[in-house]
Amino acid sequence: MKMATIREVKAKLSEYIEVARDDVIVITRHGRAAAVLQGIDPADLEEVIYETSERFRSLITSRRQTARRGMIPLDKVARPAARTRRRHENIPVRKG
Repeated sequence: MKMATIREVKAKLSEYIEVARDDVIVITRHGRAAAVLQGIDPADLEEVIYETSERFRSLITSRRQTARRGMIPLDKVARPAARTRRRHENIPVRKG
């Protein structure tokens, strides 16, 4: 992890972006941490967008609260469905 002032980063932004590909840079303002500059792989862009999206986080929180209020957990639905499917697989199918 490297540290740099806002002034240093503003003056040499391109260089700091290159460094951020391999290392995290903590940007300071008046001697205190103010931001983090971290490189990402283009393939991870969608994940970063979701991780930093307030709308997405509130949607997840809302769904979790709804689930706690009475929705049936997936594991309680999936097991009976699998058992039913197995029973039906053993039934011979008549042709014509």
